[in-house]
Amino acid sequence: MLTASAYETVKETIRATPRTWLVTGAAGFIGSNLLETLLSLNQRVIGLDNFATGHRQNLQAALDDAGQSHGWIRRSRSDLESLYCFIEGDIRNPETCRQAMTWQSGSRSLPVDYVLHQAALGSVPRSIEDPIATNQANIDGFLNMLVAARDAKVRRFVTPRAVPPMAITPDCPRSRTRSASHCHPMPSPST
Repeated sequence: MLTASAYETVKETIRATPRTWLVTGAAGFIGSNLLETLLSLNQRVIGLDNFATGHRQNLQAALDDAGQSHGWIRRSRSDLESLYCFIEGDIRNPETCRQAMTWQSGSRSLPVDYVLHQAALGSVPRSIEDPIATNQANIDGFLNMLVAARDAKVRRFVTPRAVPPMAITPDCPRSRTRSASHCHPMPSPST
């Protein structure tokens, strides 16, 4: 686990070396927070989402918050938008995945350095109700992203690790406007 000072050091290192990042699931809770943090660190970011579970207001909040976040120099909305492009698309489409591997701004294009893959269809009930769609997004879509990243020669592809089951209550956040204070990891079963 990173200490506060180690985290600040990592942020300074990232800020000092602008890169191009692709955040899949950018309109989700985690994706939009990644977007905000990267923009506040002066990074170029491509957001990719199909809005199956994400929300447009999360993207707007990320841009708004990135301009004044973490005590850094305030940046104008147009400055932030020059570092950000959004693709409304689905990771189940291999061509969308390939297109997302290049940041475009006017006549300038840059390859993606890092992929932060957050796109997925969560929810056990949804997976039971519609296992085909869940598999297509979570398995086929993931594979499409891996192949596109490999072909684009990205430096690193990062996926979320398995997390402990959460005691999900109606108060748990699914958008940036709600706090996670009522979500608690479920206790491990005793053996």
